[in-house]
Amino acid sequence: EYDEQRRLMRFSPHTPPNRFVRQLFSDPAGGVLLAATDQDLQVLRDDTWGPAGPNSPKGARIVPGSGDGSRWFYYAKGELGWIHRQPEGYSFTAIPAPGLAEGFDSVLDRHGDAWIELGAGSCARVSLHATRPVPRFYSANEGRDNSWAQLFLRDGLVQCCTAGRILRHDPAADRFVLDTAFDTRFGGLSPGYTGRPTRDANGRFWLVANADVQVFDEDGPLAQRLDLPDLFGLRPYYFFTQDDGVVLMHRENYLVRYDPAMPALPPPPLRAAISRVQLLADNRTLYPKNGWIDPIA
Repeated sequence: EYDEQRRLMRFSPHTPPNRFVRQLFSDPAGGVLLAATDQDLQVLRDDTWGPAGPNSPKGARIVPGSGDGSRWFYYAKGELGWIHRQPEGYSFTAIPAPGLAEGFDSVLDRHGDAWIELGAGSCARVSLHATRPVPRFYSANEGRDNSWAQLFLRDGLVQCCTAGRILRHDPAADRFVLDTAFDTRFGGLSPGYTGRPTRDANGRFWLVANADVQVFDEDGPLAQRLDLPDLFGLRPYYFFTQDDGVVLMHRENYLVRYDPAMPALPPPPLRAAISRVQLLADNRTLYPKNGWIDPIA
């Protein structure tokens, strides 16, 4: 809900009944909102939730940007597939994927490969150009630590934040390796990384390191850290960026909205509170009365 100045004030529950929502996904051309739930795919029409179509996948997640505007790639436990918009709803093409565990977040790289987080020590890549997509798994044998793979994109290429370090995918070796160039560019932060770095609409690069949000301007040859107000102590797992420059930061139990268009408050004037005056030579201590200390004779 927003106030008269279009400021976000609160959220109101509006969940498909008797379902656990895993992901929300917008279909702008269809003019509807989709919800991937533990039971099926739901669609919001006229402010009412209902089934998106018969035989929709259970526990699915949709890869943003993975289709042509009328279809989208999804993944679920033991299953890959496509969601197709039809004139009267949606249809589904399911592809068995034995060995694919429950998936979590995902990214789509510039080559058209979907990368899926599979929990501690594992992730998968799926080429969406293949006639029949098949997951390729990455674990310790492919350079992954036995820690959660927090996948993100940098210049359209997949990278991984795990165990406080940043890894990149080496296509020649088809494995993950330490990204030394990243550590050099953002010196002094490794091995303290967490979350999923991202770039906002203004080109600034956001990341979390050493339990603090760090924002960098990369327009020049060197990355320059920006001193933005009111970000100290935030440790979001996710950054969500908007076209107007707003950045939403999410972690369990909180959501923080940063709007660069909001004017900063002027710094307060410098003040000092005199709580007592100690006269060492006279061995006396004077305390204020009614906010005032009598003149010292």
